Amino acid sequence: MRSITASVLLSLLMLGLGFSIYIKIPIFDRRNGVYDYYSSANGKGEVTIVFTDEDHPNKFVDIMHDICRFFKWGRIYDIESFIISGDKFIFRDTFCNSESFFQTLNLHGSKEISVEKFEKINDEPVVYVSTWNHMFSNEPLKGIDYLSVHIKKFKNGSRKDVEKIHSWRKNPRLLTTLIISLMILPFSIFTIVLGKKRLFFKVLTMDLILFLAFLNLNGMDLLIFTGLIFGLVGDILLELENKFLLGMLSFLVGHVFYILGFGLLLGVPNITIFLLCLGIVFLLFFIFLFKNLQRSIRSQMILYTFAITLMLSFSFSSLSLNIPYFRVLLPFGASLFILSDFILAFDRFVKNLKYRDFMVLFPYFLAQLMIALTTVFV
Repeated sequence: MRSITASVLLSLLMLGLGFSIYIKIPIFDRRNGVYDYYSSANGKGEVTIVFTDEDHPNKFVDIMHDICRFFKWGRIYDIESFIISGDKFIFRDTFCNSESFFQTLNLHGSKEISVEKFEKINDEPVVYVSTWNHMFSNEPLKGIDYLSVHIKKFKNGSRKDVEKIHSWRKNPRLLTTLIISLMILPFSIFTIVLGKKRLFFKVLTMDLILFLAFLNLNGMDLLIFTGLIFGLVGDILLELENKFLLGMLSFLVGHVFYILGFGLLLGVPNITIFLLCLGIVFLLFFIFLFKNLQRSIRSQMILYTFAITLMLSFSFSSLSLNIPYFRVLLPFGASLFILSDFILAFDRFVKNLKYRDFMVLFPYFLAQLMIALTTVFV
Protein backbone atom coordinates (compact mmCIF):
# COMPACT_ATOMS: atom_id res chain seq x y z
CA MET A 1 0.00 0.00 0.00
CA ARG A 2 2.81 2.41 0.85
CA SER A 3 4.62 1.79 -2.44
CA ILE A 4 1.34 2.32 -4.34
CA THR A 5 0.83 5.66 -2.58
CA ALA A 6 4.40 6.73 -3.38
CA SER A 7 3.91 5.73 -7.01
CA VAL A 8 0.73 7.77 -7.22
CA LEU A 9 2.54 10.78 -5.74
CA LEU A 10 5.36 10.32 -8.22
CA SER A 11 2.89 10.21 -11.10
CA LEU A 12 1.37 13.44 -9.91
CA LEU A 13 4.84 14.94 -9.74
CA MET A 14 5.53 13.95 -13.32
CA LEU A 15 2.27 15.57 -14.43
CA GLY A 16 2.84 18.66 -12.31
CA LEU A 17 -0.52 18.12 -10.57
CA GLY A 18 -0.64 18.76 -6.87
CA PHE A 19 2.40 16.90 -5.58
CA SER A 20 4.25 19.12 -3.16
CA ILE A 21 7.17 19.01 -0.78
CA TYR A 22 8.73 21.28 1.79
CA ILE A 23 12.31 22.52 1.55
CA LYS A 24 13.62 23.78 4.88
CA ILE A 25 16.65 26.09 4.88
CA PRO A 26 18.28 27.70 7.94
CA ILE A 27 16.89 31.19 8.52
CA PHE A 28 20.39 32.69 8.59
CA ASP A 29 20.91 31.43 5.00
CA ARG A 30 17.63 32.84 3.66
CA ARG A 31 19.51 35.34 1.46
CA ASN A 32 20.67 32.32 -0.54
CA GLY A 33 17.26 30.70 -0.38
CA VAL A 34 15.14 28.85 -2.92
CA TYR A 35 14.89 30.85 -6.15
CA ASP A 36 13.08 28.36 -8.40
CA TYR A 37 12.15 24.68 -8.67
CA TYR A 38 11.58 22.19 -11.47
CA SER A 39 10.60 18.57 -12.00
CA SER A 40 11.24 16.57 -15.13
CA ALA A 41 8.56 14.81 -17.11
CA ASN A 42 11.05 12.44 -18.69
CA GLY A 43 10.27 9.48 -16.45
CA LYS A 44 13.26 9.94 -14.13
CA GLY A 45 11.42 11.71 -11.31
CA GLU A 46 14.17 14.33 -11.18
CA VAL A 47 13.64 17.34 -8.92
CA THR A 48 15.88 20.38 -9.39
CA ILE A 49 16.10 23.21 -6.85
CA VAL A 50 17.70 26.54 -7.79
CA PHE A 51 19.20 28.54 -4.91
CA THR A 52 20.04 32.22 -5.23
CA ASP A 53 23.71 31.66 -4.34
CA GLU A 54 25.93 29.69 -2.00
CA ASP A 55 28.30 31.36 0.46
CA HIS A 56 31.46 29.66 1.66
CA PRO A 57 31.88 30.06 5.45
CA ASN A 58 35.15 31.95 4.87
CA LYS A 59 34.31 35.36 3.37
CA PHE A 60 37.62 35.68 1.50
CA VAL A 61 37.39 32.15 0.14
CA ASP A 62 33.79 32.85 -0.87
CA ILE A 63 34.91 35.51 -3.37
CA MET A 64 37.30 33.08 -5.04
CA HIS A 65 34.70 30.34 -4.77
CA ASP A 66 32.15 32.44 -6.66
CA ILE A 67 34.70 33.29 -9.37
CA CYS A 68 35.58 29.61 -9.81
CA ARG A 69 31.91 28.61 -9.94
CA PHE A 70 31.15 31.35 -12.46
CA PHE A 71 33.77 30.06 -14.90
CA LYS A 72 33.39 26.34 -14.14
CA TRP A 73 29.60 26.18 -14.16
CA GLY A 74 28.83 29.46 -15.92
CA ARG A 75 26.59 30.79 -13.17
CA ILE A 76 26.28 32.23 -9.68
CA TYR A 77 23.02 30.45 -8.88
CA ASP A 78 23.43 27.14 -7.05
CA ILE A 79 21.58 24.24 -8.70
CA GLU A 80 21.03 20.95 -6.88
CA SER A 81 18.98 17.89 -7.83
CA PHE A 82 17.61 14.65 -6.45
CA ILE A 83 15.35 11.89 -7.77
CA ILE A 84 12.06 10.52 -6.49
CA SER A 85 11.64 6.94 -7.67
CA GLY A 86 8.97 4.62 -6.35
CA ASP A 87 8.96 5.07 -2.58
CA LYS A 88 12.52 6.44 -2.41
CA PHE A 89 14.35 9.73 -2.54
CA ILE A 90 17.66 9.21 -4.35
CA PHE A 91 20.44 11.73 -3.71
CA ARG A 92 23.47 11.47 -5.99
CA ASP A 93 26.31 13.66 -4.70
CA THR A 94 23.74 15.94 -3.06
CA PHE A 95 23.31 14.30 0.36
CA CYS A 96 25.08 15.23 3.56
CA ASN A 97 23.98 14.23 7.05
CA SER A 98 26.23 16.95 8.42
CA GLU A 99 27.17 17.77 11.97
CA SER A 100 27.44 21.49 11.17
CA PHE A 101 25.94 23.67 8.46
CA PHE A 102 29.37 25.26 7.97
CA GLN A 103 31.48 22.13 7.61
CA THR A 104 33.73 22.15 4.54
CA LEU A 105 34.74 18.48 4.31
CA ASN A 106 32.83 15.35 3.27
CA LEU A 107 30.01 17.34 1.70
CA HIS A 108 28.95 15.47 -1.42
CA GLY A 109 27.46 12.14 -0.44
CA SER A 110 24.96 9.79 -2.05
CA LYS A 111 22.07 7.98 -0.41
CA GLU A 112 18.70 6.37 -1.08
CA ILE A 113 16.10 7.05 1.60
CA SER A 114 12.58 5.71 1.94
CA VAL A 115 9.90 8.38 1.85
CA GLU A 116 8.68 7.03 5.20
CA LYS A 117 11.90 8.26 6.87
CA PHE A 118 11.20 11.89 6.04
CA GLU A 119 9.48 14.26 8.39
CA LYS A 120 6.00 15.17 7.13
CA ILE A 121 3.89 18.30 7.18
CA ASN A 122 0.31 17.44 6.24
CA ASP A 123 1.60 14.18 4.75
CA GLU A 124 4.06 16.06 2.54
CA PRO A 125 7.76 15.17 2.90
CA VAL A 126 10.26 17.69 4.30
CA VAL A 127 13.73 17.91 2.76
CA TYR A 128 16.29 19.78 4.89
CA VAL A 129 19.19 21.84 3.58
CA SER A 130 22.06 20.64 5.71
CA THR A 131 25.15 22.57 4.49
CA TRP A 132 26.19 25.98 3.15
CA ASN A 133 26.48 24.56 -0.39
CA HIS A 134 22.92 23.23 -0.14
CA MET A 135 23.32 19.52 0.30
CA PHE A 136 20.14 17.75 1.39
CA SER A 137 19.16 15.57 4.32
CA ASN A 138 16.04 14.05 5.83
CA GLU A 139 17.08 15.23 9.29
CA PRO A 140 17.38 18.73 10.77
CA LEU A 141 20.49 20.12 12.38
CA LYS A 142 20.26 20.64 16.12
CA GLY A 143 19.71 24.13 17.48
CA ILE A 144 18.87 25.74 14.12
CA ASP A 145 15.70 27.60 13.20
CA TYR A 146 14.47 26.86 9.70
CA LEU A 147 12.57 28.75 7.04
CA SER A 148 10.01 26.54 5.26
CA VAL A 149 9.47 26.79 1.52
CA HIS A 150 6.32 24.99 0.46
CA ILE A 151 6.68 23.92 -3.17
CA LYS A 152 3.16 23.25 -4.37
CA LYS A 153 3.71 23.09 -8.09
CA PHE A 154 6.93 22.54 -9.97
CA LYS A 155 7.87 24.02 -13.30
CA ASN A 156 8.52 21.45 -15.97
CA GLY A 157 12.22 20.94 -16.70
CA SER A 158 15.16 18.61 -16.22
CA ARG A 159 18.51 19.50 -14.67
CA LYS A 160 19.90 20.03 -18.17
CA ASP A 161 17.02 22.36 -19.00
CA VAL A 162 17.67 24.39 -15.86
CA GLU A 163 21.38 24.69 -16.66
CA LYS A 164 20.44 26.06 -20.09
CA ILE A 165 18.43 28.79 -18.37
CA HIS A 166 21.02 29.95 -15.85
CA SER A 167 24.48 29.06 -17.21
CA TRP A 168 26.31 31.08 -19.85
CA ARG A 169 28.16 27.90 -20.74
CA LYS A 170 24.86 26.34 -21.83
CA ASN A 171 22.91 29.41 -22.93
CA PRO A 172 24.01 31.24 -26.14
CA ARG A 173 22.16 34.41 -25.13
CA LEU A 174 23.99 34.63 -21.80
CA LEU A 175 27.31 33.79 -23.49
CA THR A 176 26.78 36.63 -25.98
CA THR A 177 25.87 38.95 -23.10
CA LEU A 178 29.10 38.04 -21.30
CA ILE A 179 31.23 38.59 -24.41
CA ILE A 180 29.65 42.00 -25.06
CA SER A 181 30.18 43.01 -21.43
CA LEU A 182 33.88 42.13 -21.70
CA MET A 183 34.17 44.09 -24.97
CA ILE A 184 32.99 47.33 -23.34
CA LEU A 185 36.36 47.89 -21.64
CA PRO A 186 38.56 47.87 -24.77
CA PHE A 187 35.99 49.85 -26.76
CA SER A 188 35.88 52.44 -23.96
CA ILE A 189 39.66 52.75 -24.20
CA PHE A 190 39.45 53.16 -28.00
CA THR A 191 36.90 55.93 -27.55
CA ILE A 192 39.18 57.75 -25.12
CA VAL A 193 42.52 57.46 -26.92
CA LEU A 194 41.43 57.75 -30.58
CA GLY A 195 40.47 61.40 -30.55
CA LYS A 196 39.54 61.87 -34.22
CA LYS A 197 37.44 58.70 -34.23
CA ARG A 198 35.94 59.27 -30.81
CA LEU A 199 32.38 59.73 -32.05
CA PHE A 200 32.57 56.51 -34.08
CA PHE A 201 33.76 54.40 -31.15
CA LYS A 202 31.44 56.20 -28.72
CA VAL A 203 28.44 55.27 -30.86
CA LEU A 204 29.79 51.76 -31.45
CA THR A 205 30.25 51.18 -27.71
CA MET A 206 26.71 52.34 -26.97
CA ASP A 207 25.43 50.18 -29.85
CA LEU A 208 27.01 47.16 -28.16
CA ILE A 209 25.33 48.04 -24.87
CA LEU A 210 22.02 48.52 -26.69
CA PHE A 211 22.42 45.13 -28.37
CA LEU A 212 23.09 43.52 -24.98
CA ALA A 213 19.85 45.00 -23.64
CA PHE A 214 17.94 44.03 -26.79
CA LEU A 215 19.06 40.40 -26.45
CA ASN A 216 17.50 40.21 -23.00
CA LEU A 217 14.36 42.32 -23.49
CA ASN A 218 11.35 41.11 -21.54
CA GLY A 219 8.30 43.15 -20.60
CA MET A 220 9.14 46.32 -18.67
CA ASP A 221 12.78 46.00 -19.80
CA LEU A 222 11.63 48.01 -22.82
CA LEU A 223 11.74 51.12 -20.60
CA ILE A 224 15.42 50.52 -19.84
CA PHE A 225 16.12 49.90 -23.54
CA THR A 226 14.37 53.16 -24.47
CA GLY A 227 16.43 55.04 -21.88
CA LEU A 228 19.59 53.64 -23.46
CA ILE A 229 18.46 54.85 -26.91
CA PHE A 230 18.04 58.39 -25.59
CA GLY A 231 21.50 58.06 -24.04
CA LEU A 232 22.93 57.20 -27.46
CA VAL A 233 21.20 60.22 -29.01
CA GLY A 234 22.58 62.39 -26.20
CA ASP A 235 26.08 61.06 -26.86
CA ILE A 236 25.89 62.15 -30.49
CA LEU A 237 24.47 65.59 -29.68
CA LEU A 238 27.17 66.31 -27.09
CA GLU A 239 29.82 65.77 -29.76
CA LEU A 240 28.25 68.41 -32.04
CA GLU A 241 28.75 72.16 -31.86
CA ASN A 242 26.22 74.12 -29.79
CA LYS A 243 24.10 71.04 -29.05
CA PHE A 244 24.90 70.75 -25.35
CA LEU A 245 21.39 71.62 -24.11
CA LEU A 246 19.77 69.29 -26.66
CA GLY A 247 22.14 66.54 -25.53
CA MET A 248 21.25 67.23 -21.91
CA LEU A 249 17.54 67.10 -22.80
CA SER A 250 18.00 63.72 -24.47
CA PHE A 251 19.74 62.35 -21.37
CA LEU A 252 16.99 63.86 -19.21
CA VAL A 253 14.34 61.93 -21.14
CA GLY A 254 16.52 58.81 -20.85
CA HIS A 255 16.65 59.21 -17.07
CA VAL A 256 12.86 59.47 -16.95
CA PHE A 257 12.65 56.07 -18.68
CA TYR A 258 15.25 54.65 -16.26
CA ILE A 259 13.22 55.92 -13.30
CA LEU A 260 10.03 54.35 -14.68
CA GLY A 261 11.85 51.11 -15.45
CA PHE A 262 13.51 50.84 -12.04
CA GLY A 263 10.25 51.73 -10.32
CA LEU A 264 8.19 49.08 -12.11
CA LEU A 265 10.88 46.38 -12.02
CA LEU A 266 12.43 47.01 -8.60
CA GLY A 267 9.95 49.08 -6.64
CA VAL A 268 9.89 52.55 -5.10
CA PRO A 269 12.93 53.47 -2.95
CA ASN A 270 12.80 54.17 0.74
CA ILE A 271 12.14 57.88 1.42
CA THR A 272 15.28 58.01 3.58
CA ILE A 273 17.43 56.86 0.66
CA PHE A 274 15.81 59.43 -1.63
CA LEU A 275 16.39 62.30 0.81
CA LEU A 276 19.99 61.19 1.42
CA CYS A 277 20.72 61.05 -2.33
CA LEU A 278 18.99 64.40 -2.84
CA GLY A 279 21.01 66.05 -0.08
CA ILE A 280 24.42 64.74 -1.20
CA VAL A 281 23.97 65.40 -4.95
CA PHE A 282 22.54 68.90 -4.55
CA LEU A 283 25.15 69.80 -1.94
CA LEU A 284 27.89 68.98 -4.46
CA PHE A 285 25.95 70.76 -7.20
CA PHE A 286 25.64 74.04 -5.28
CA ILE A 287 29.20 73.93 -3.91
CA PHE A 288 31.02 73.24 -7.18
CA LEU A 289 28.76 74.11 -10.11
CA PHE A 290 25.85 76.46 -9.44
CA LYS A 291 27.74 79.75 -9.12
CA ASN A 292 29.63 79.07 -12.37
CA LEU A 293 26.51 78.44 -14.44
CA GLN A 294 25.02 81.07 -16.71
CA ARG A 295 21.74 82.31 -15.31
CA SER A 296 19.95 81.27 -18.50
CA ILE A 297 20.64 77.54 -17.92
CA ARG A 298 20.49 77.30 -14.12
CA SER A 299 16.89 76.14 -14.05
CA GLN A 300 17.57 73.47 -16.70
CA MET A 301 20.59 72.21 -14.77
CA ILE A 302 18.60 72.07 -11.52
CA LEU A 303 15.90 70.02 -13.28
CA TYR A 304 18.49 67.66 -14.77
CA THR A 305 20.21 67.28 -11.39
CA PHE A 306 16.89 66.40 -9.76
CA ALA A 307 16.24 63.78 -12.47
CA ILE A 308 19.60 62.02 -12.05
CA THR A 309 19.17 62.11 -8.27
CA LEU A 310 15.77 60.45 -8.61
CA MET A 311 17.30 57.85 -10.94
CA LEU A 312 20.05 57.19 -8.38
CA SER A 313 17.61 56.76 -5.51
CA PHE A 314 15.43 54.34 -7.54
CA SER A 315 18.50 52.26 -8.38
CA PHE A 316 18.94 51.48 -4.67
CA SER A 317 15.70 49.47 -4.78
CA SER A 318 17.80 46.62 -6.19
CA LEU A 319 19.33 46.15 -2.72
CA SER A 320 16.12 44.44 -1.61
CA LEU A 321 16.38 41.78 -4.34
CA ASN A 322 17.94 38.35 -3.85
CA ILE A 323 20.16 38.73 -6.91
CA PRO A 324 23.87 38.11 -6.19
CA TYR A 325 26.16 41.02 -7.05
CA PHE A 326 23.65 42.82 -9.28
CA ARG A 327 21.85 44.20 -6.24
CA VAL A 328 24.92 46.36 -5.55
CA LEU A 329 26.09 46.80 -9.16
CA LEU A 330 23.04 48.82 -10.20
CA PRO A 331 23.36 51.58 -7.55
CA PHE A 332 27.11 51.57 -8.17
CA GLY A 333 26.46 52.08 -11.89
CA ALA A 334 23.97 54.89 -11.20
CA SER A 335 26.58 56.55 -8.97
CA LEU A 336 29.13 56.31 -11.79
CA PHE A 337 26.63 58.00 -14.11
CA ILE A 338 26.33 60.95 -11.73
CA LEU A 339 30.12 61.09 -11.33
CA SER A 340 30.54 61.21 -15.11
CA ASP A 341 27.92 63.96 -15.48
CA PHE A 342 29.45 65.97 -12.65
CA ILE A 343 32.94 65.83 -14.17
CA LEU A 344 31.55 66.75 -17.61
CA ALA A 345 29.76 69.80 -16.16
CA PHE A 346 32.79 70.81 -14.08
CA ASP A 347 35.02 70.67 -17.18
CA ARG A 348 32.54 72.69 -19.24
CA PHE A 349 31.53 75.38 -16.73
CA VAL A 350 34.29 75.58 -14.10
CA LYS A 351 37.73 74.44 -15.24
CA ASN A 352 39.17 72.40 -18.10
CA LEU A 353 40.41 69.04 -16.88
CA LYS A 354 43.51 67.41 -18.34
CA TYR A 355 42.16 63.86 -18.36
CA ARG A 356 38.58 64.85 -19.01
CA ASP A 357 37.79 62.13 -21.59
CA PHE A 358 38.99 59.34 -19.34
CA MET A 359 37.22 60.71 -16.25
CA VAL A 360 33.95 61.23 -18.14
CA LEU A 361 33.70 58.37 -20.62
CA PHE A 362 35.09 55.44 -18.63
CA PRO A 363 32.61 55.70 -15.72
CA TYR A 364 29.84 56.60 -18.19
CA PHE A 365 30.20 53.42 -20.25
CA LEU A 366 30.43 51.28 -17.12
CA ALA A 367 27.29 52.97 -15.79
CA GLN A 368 25.33 52.33 -18.98
CA LEU A 369 26.52 48.71 -19.03
CA MET A 370 25.36 48.10 -15.46
CA ILE A 371 22.00 49.70 -16.22
CA ALA A 372 21.66 47.56 -19.37
CA LEU A 373 22.33 44.43 -17.28
CA THR A 374 19.02 45.12 -15.54
CA THR A 375 17.46 43.35 -18.53
CA VAL A 376 19.44 40.22 -17.65
CA PHE A 377 19.00 39.99 -13.89
CA VAL A 378 15.52 41.36 -13.23
